Amino acid sequence: GDEAEYKRWKLDIEYGTPDYVALEDALGNPYLVWYQTIKVTNNNKDTVPLQIKVNASTDSKKTYRGTIDPIAKKALEKKKGKTFKTSSDLHKGELKAKGSMDAVVFYGKTDLEWDKFTVKITGLVDPIDKVKGKLFFEKKVLVLTYSRPGDEHGRHKDKVTFKGKKWEIEGE
Repeated sequence: GDEAEYKRWKLDIEYGTPDYVALEDALGNPYLVWYQTIKVTNNNKDTVPLQIKVNASTDSKKTYRGTIDPIAKKALEKKKGKTFKTSSDLHKGELKAKGSMDAVVFYGKTDLEWDKFTVKITGLVDPIDKVKGKLFFEKKVLVLTYSRPGDEHGRHKDKVTFKGKKWEIEGE
């Protein structure tokens, strides 16, 4: 019999440049929480599972798991005048066909000295693919790179610039 055609789904994504919200701790000491906004859209004809995970790393060899931060989220929503879903919403449940989700991913208090910031996003492409009738597992990763040229003074005020994006296969 004829095999049903297997079509691999893919979610579309729009992403903001990493930025920060300035907060104060209980003692009034200022600190910065870095974040990135993303919007995922399902332009497929079927509902797809949400399995998106976001991580970042800096040229200073530090890594940051995309996470939630209720205090920073509240400050950001007030600043932007809109509400966002969180990184945990990006990997639970499903996204209906033609549906979209605006989310914010927090990276926490990053190393203040970074010059290069790399973001890796998984879960945008169906991990199951079919080639010549055989199903196989392949985890595609969207890699976004940013730089922040400038000297060591007031690093957080230096402009963050988008440098590029590429797809990688995890494990290669």
